[in-house]
Formats: sequence, C-alpha cells, structure tokens
Amino acid sequence: MSGIALRRVSDMACLEHGLSIIVPRKPSERSKRTVYPKRKSYREEIRESIDICMEQKPKDMEELIKLIQEMGYEIKRGYSKKFFEEQKEQAEKQRTTEQTL
Repeated sequence: MSGIALRRVSDMACLEHGLSIIVPRKPSERSKRTVYPKRKSYREEIRESIDICMEQKPKDMEELIKLIQEMGYEIKRGYSKKFFEEQKEQAEKQRTTEQTL
C-alpha cells in the first residue's frame, strides 16, 4: 500500500470515529523548526573558569592549576594539560553508553 493510499484509509477511519485528521499543507506552508536556545560549550565554561582564576593573578603555573582544581576541575598531566570536570566526564560517558544501547 502506498503512502497516499494509507493516508486516505487512515483519514476515513478517523472520520468514521469522529476524530480529526491532519490537513495536508504544502512544504512552504509548514511551520519551521523551533529555535533552540544556545548553550555554552564545555570549552567556553573552562575558559571562563580560567579567566576567573587569572583575575586572582597566580604567581606561576602551579598556583594557577591549584586554583583551577579548587573550582572542581581535574587536570590530566601529560604532553599537554587537559582540564575537565569529573561530573561532566562521567555524564558524557553515560550519554555515549546510552546511545550505543
């Protein structure tokens, strides 16, 4: 059964039972997708946190790292330093696990 035929059968069944039907509209008349609110990326949040720490004028990198850790970030040391919040990483792992299921 084609999509058009299926729609007609569905519309007839709805009308017989006193239900409403969806009035077909041209694509240009359809409502557009709603605008989603912009949210800050994790990178922007980390930048703002670093800026707040820099306002305290740490004397060296170790003091800056200590201030960042006090804000709730965990720092991975290696070739380059990585800043992330523990809860966000756990939430991200949970999201990717849920998507694979």
